[in-house]
Amino acid sequence: MKNFLKTILGSALGLALFFLVALLGFMAINAPEKPSLDDGAVLSFDLGLSVRDNNVMPSPIDLLTQQAEVSKSLRVVLAGLESAAFDEKISALYLHGSAAGLGASTQRALHQGILDFRRSGKSVLAYAPGFDDATYYLASAADSIYAPPLMELSLDGYAAEVMYYADAFEMLGVEMQVTRVGKYKSAVEPYLLNEMSPANREQIENFLGDISDVMHGDIARARGWTTAEYESILANGGLFTGEAAVDAGLLSGVRNYDEVLTELWAFSGEEGQGDDFPQITFDDYLTRQKLDSLDSDPSTPFVAVIYAEGGIVDGESSDAIGGDSVARLIRSARLDEDTAAIVLRVNSPGGSASASEVILREVLLATAVKPVVVSMGDYAASGGYWISAHADYIVAEPNTITGSIGVFGMFPNAQKLMHRFGLKVETVRTGPYADIMSTYRPRTDDELAIIQKWVDSIYDGFLDRVALGRDMPREAVHAIAQGRVWSGKDALELGLVDALGNLNDAIEVAAARAHLEGDYGVKVIEPETSTIKAMISEMLAANPLSIPTTQVVSDAAHALNWVSELHGVQARLPYLIQVR
Repeated sequence: MKNFLKTILGSALGLALFFLVALLGFMAINAPEKPSLDDGAVLSFDLGLSVRDNNVMPSPIDLLTQQAEVSKSLRVVLAGLESAAFDEKISALYLHGSAAGLGASTQRALHQGILDFRRSGKSVLAYAPGFDDATYYLASAADSIYAPPLMELSLDGYAAEVMYYADAFEMLGVEMQVTRVGKYKSAVEPYLLNEMSPANREQIENFLGDISDVMHGDIARARGWTTAEYESILANGGLFTGEAAVDAGLLSGVRNYDEVLTELWAFSGEEGQGDDFPQITFDDYLTRQKLDSLDSDPSTPFVAVIYAEGGIVDGESSDAIGGDSVARLIRSARLDEDTAAIVLRVNSPGGSASASEVILREVLLATAVKPVVVSMGDYAASGGYWISAHADYIVAEPNTITGSIGVFGMFPNAQKLMHRFGLKVETVRTGPYADIMSTYRPRTDDELAIIQKWVDSIYDGFLDRVALGRDMPREAVHAIAQGRVWSGKDALELGLVDALGNLNDAIEVAAARAHLEGDYGVKVIEPETSTIKAMISEMLAANPLSIPTTQVVSDAAHALNWVSELHGVQARLPYLIQVR
């Protein structure tokens, strides 16, 4: 029997290896050649490009099941725009498509990158079948903005929609028992209430107002208006037809696509018709310019950049912020004699309090031997702020979502749901609280009191760490904490951050604090990836495969992941905001 099982397992392993080698061979044969670049080429930039802070390649399984898409690092995208601005072969920049899924500070960085390209003296043309707030925000950096007849330009402002589940959970027979600290720690609200609390509405209105102020100011400056002039244009609701948008100065003109093609041909200095004008896609341009990595010469003293992006989870993680994983990267940079300073780029809504503490400890140790600067992206809230608090200096974007200094615990009780299906669980304990975390029964008042005491102690520890790291009285921290979410603009006024700026600004601050002058190195410190895994992922990204029913698999995986991450005690932002 044992020999039979060995034979079966050996055959299965051999078959799997055969298919793997065949897949690699097929993809290698079909690998694209180095993209060509004609003189006078137009750089074609799809505004729907997926942009993340870091450049981590999704796993082969995630790519196959479409649970993840290939993204470009924000820093790489900005470097590509900068390179193209001074590339003699590039004649103009063509923006097209619709922006989607980008955080507010990511949008702002791209807007600035497009403006910088335009300031080089080259033309920037934006064309889309319609514009929403996010798409127009990016397009506003162009010198020509066109749309087809009968288009719709909707600049109706920024909205945050929060879904409430209390009635649905009651119908299902699931009760959510929660503990929390802070009147603004509203992550648990949707499971307890059927409408938004006044405190939650207050904080959402506040940071959405700040985001709106930043975006409107940027658009106004790019179009040559004052903010007041731009907002007066939007006073009648922000919904425009093509002709009305042209009259208001929001569009340069109404154009059919063939008319836009004529202008794109003119940029190249050639005559022609159709879609085959001299051009190169932005993705191909990055490949051609070898901009996948921006590391400088590692032999020189360098500023180490470490990315902390995603939810914060305990242990190791390759697609989130694993407490042990990120702590190890900070530790390696701390112990590396060539590392002159560390920039921790935080883009996180928070998560596990214990994992946040693991990372914070390494940040604290690193500050004892070299400068540590935090750069905040779209989010650096709750646990994301926890891991930032002990840095020597914190740089945030004005529309970064930060703060949310608070803690909550959420514990589902599915007893009624189980009874409806005739299910019952009997428990044997060695102590009165052995099953305190069970999902099969409600917690007693005594048990909830024990958990609340635990949550209170974590919140107290959070306040202590912020007070020490920011050199603020503990009472002052508590007054602006309580789970409240702040914009980067407000956080600067409150003393939660030191300056407003982007990742490059943070790198410059770190270099100055390390007394680096002239040309210094910048090196991204990232986890080691299996060579074979990286190879398969890169080939799948270049040659995407489609598997039936992957959308169902993807939706189920996301739902299960969200539920599993929220269970237990968390230092997490109540919700993720996508600016549209």
